[in-house]
Amino acid sequence: MLVTHHKEGEFTKGIILNRPTNLFLSDEDFLDEDGEPYSKAGDNITENSWRIWFGGDMSGLYSDDDTEIVCLHSIDTDLARNVSEVLLNNVMMTNYEGAIQIINAKQAEAKDFWMFAGYAGK
Repeated sequence: MLVTHHKEGEFTKGIILNRPTNLFLSDEDFLDEDGEPYSKAGDNITENSWRIWFGGDMSGLYSDDDTEIVCLHSIDTDLARNVSEVLLNNVMMTNYEGAIQIINAKQAEAKDFWMFAGYAGK
């Protein structure tokens, strides 16, 4: 478990790191807020390049809420730092849109991200 947010006495949020799935973001199960597939034509990624890991059951794969997509990476560019939150030395977190910005700027490839659906929290 990697803790991503913590407020003493209020809420702790983290990502389960050791739960791979055989799902990909291009699967029809994953739609963005507009009901469109995440992996749209024009994104500089190849089909099935975004393997999904189970990050937790909250806003996750089997949640009634919208699925929260979180991407971990260690890309050290100005853009990556601007669209990401530093969690640990050389470990940053961004959302899908941030990852696409970094890829479209040709500062990374899809394989440079570890993508999770959902989180664990209490």
